[in-house]
Amino acid sequence: MHPVSVWTYLQPVNDAHITYQPSSKWSEPDLDNSNWVNKDYEPNSEEAIQPKKTLYSNDAAFNKIKNNKEAFALYNALIDSMDKSLSKLSFLTHSNKYRLPQMTARTM
Repeated sequence: MHPVSVWTYLQPVNDAHITYQPSSKWSEPDLDNSNWVNKDYEPNSEEAIQPKKTLYSNDAAFNKIKNNKEAFALYNALIDSMDKSLSKLSFLTHSNKYRLPQMTARTM
């Protein structure tokens, strides 16, 4: 048997003896009562940055278009044409047919 030194690795017999503790830099926000948390955040969305619905919601205008048959057909035609045009730009890997393509000066 040799003495314990800084080079000796001690391994516990099983995981019952291991406790995981976060460092002093760990922060766990209160998601229910925090002013810093966006309550309208949709975790299943493809977008990481989502605006607050209270400031940027366009639901009233979209519902007006949805209720008008001709306007909604025009909206769908526009979305289809965006989808077709984005399919021709092969260098866009994360294209979204609901947004205009973000083209930088480097790609032009």
